[in-house]
Amino acid sequence: LAVPASLVVLESGALPLSVQTIPAERPPVYEWLSTQPRQVTLELPVPNSVTGLPLHDAFYMYAQTWHWQPLAKGVSGYHPEAYLDLLKALAGMPDAQSSLAMARTGIQRVVLHRELFPRGEFAPLIKALGASSAYRLLTISNDHLGEAWVYAFLPGGTPIDAASRD
Repeated sequence: LAVPASLVVLESGALPLSVQTIPAERPPVYEWLSTQPRQVTLELPVPNSVTGLPLHDAFYMYAQTWHWQPLAKGVSGYHPEAYLDLLKALAGMPDAQSSLAMARTGIQRVVLHRELFPRGEFAPLIKALGASSAYRLLTISNDHLGEAWVYAFLPGGTPIDAASRD
């Protein structure tokens, strides 16, 4: 009798769900993006492994309706191998492997959401991007949680145009 009763209690138990706040109004960073030339955009942070999927991908897709820039990812029940390879390459950003993967994907702009990064990861990444010739700070704005930093991605010091992508 104890086992079935325990199973009933376990099945009906409630655990707290992780809920992200969705703003009703378009945050300034997305207002700014909506006025920019159409470029493939990557929003960070991204999941650091397959087990971390989808992380913030669903929010990024929702926010796309505020700016309509093409994103380097999407949300569905399927994760293509190319996206998983990109996630693996981004782990060392802004190293050569991540730059090559981003260039192959056609990424031209990166948005970093400060408050979504795990503690201690944002500042070193911003410092590394500032020291890299492949990134140029475009603006610092606000998202729905705090600061958002937007960079142009310029592999080799020159922008990637649509004609030069594979």
